[in-house]
Amino acid sequence: MNRFFALACAGFAVAFTSLPSQAQDTLSPTELRQLFPGTFTAVVKGYTVHISAKGNGVLVGSVNGLKDQGQWSLQGGKLCITMASFTGGKPSCSTVVAEGDWYRGRGVKFRKS
Repeated sequence: MNRFFALACAGFAVAFTSLPSQAQDTLSPTELRQLFPGTFTAVVKGYTVHISAKGNGVLVGSVNGLKDQGQWSLQGGKLCITMASFTGGKPSCSTVVAEGDWYRGRGVKFRKS
């Protein structure tokens, strides 16, 4: 795995495990269900990552032609992801905060593509 991909993956994992909790902007479970599944463009540490969250729970991420695959789910008002490289195969759950057309966390922002 090249260094660029490793940095993007590490940033993605850290960003989703440390999303801020701002009650007024945090998406409700209903809003999360309206957002997912879908396709997204994420910006992590300056890198653009393309994300596809499929209806069957499969999650595919790509950056500069390199791909990673895993699972996504919604649990208790949080988005949970597990990916081989992005999260080291470990589940990562977090709240999602809306900011205009973007959704944001510490170190990551993403929007529907």
